[in-house]
Amino acid sequence: MVNYKWRKAFSVLGIKFSSEDRARENFPELIAFGRIARLQHPTDLRAERTLANAMLDDCKRGDLEHVVKVLPPKAVMNGKIHFVREWGGTQLEAAHTPSPQPKDVTEYQIAAPAFAAWLAALPDKDKTPSEHIAAWFEAVGVNTQDEAAPVPTASPATVTTQTTKHRDLLAPLVEAAQKACDSATDAAAVFTKLKTWAQEDKPRAPLVGVTEDGRIQWRDSNDTPQELSIKALKSRLKRQEKPPATTPPGKQLRRIK
Repeated sequence: MVNYKWRKAFSVLGIKFSSEDRARENFPELIAFGRIARLQHPTDLRAERTLANAMLDDCKRGDLEHVVKVLPPKAVMNGKIHFVREWGGTQLEAAHTPSPQPKDVTEYQIAAPAFAAWLAALPDKDKTPSEHIAAWFEAVGVNTQDEAAPVPTASPATVTTQTTKHRDLLAPLVEAAQKACDSATDAAAVFTKLKTWAQEDKPRAPLVGVTEDGRIQWRDSNDTPQELSIKALKSRLKRQEKPPATTPPGKQLRRIK
């Protein structure tokens, strides 16, 4: 049976189905930032551009976990070259140039868990996923329900499948770093500990190294390269914090003599 939600999202992007798309018949693990912005705001061009610019800036700063993909430029029959850039699913062509050595195009692709975490940090009026983004989250197993919301009853087998579908390999190591620090909420200390482990001769899995600008490199459960900045770590630690339970004090009973 066809995946209608996925096909509806593709129609919003204006993308033709390739043989690979038809074989997959589902949302991909990674989507380019411009296409994510289009799926989040399919009818508001200004909001789409605002979101895309914010995502691009945070990708470049390392505050939004992403994967960099280099796309070759497209050549035309007249011997000239024009560059193609993805923007919300629409290909924008720059001016023609006869340069024999065109530059490649850098594309920032984002996984659903990373975008869900980034979206949750936005103001309340902007953090709700659209119909198409919610379908993407559902397809790849991202849970965006509030922790306080009631959890539906499910069989043990079903629960096991959902919790192991997309594991966060970095979470256990972050918890270990928190325990090794004097304060588990000190993001700077936790980040320094993780960076030390990443710079060892044999880094602790899933860490693989550190970038020149100090971001921690690691690989997710799909063996996809990821990067962690201190701002992204602060967001992780903030999501771990739970508000203390408030129980109304009981009335004290007086002893009757």
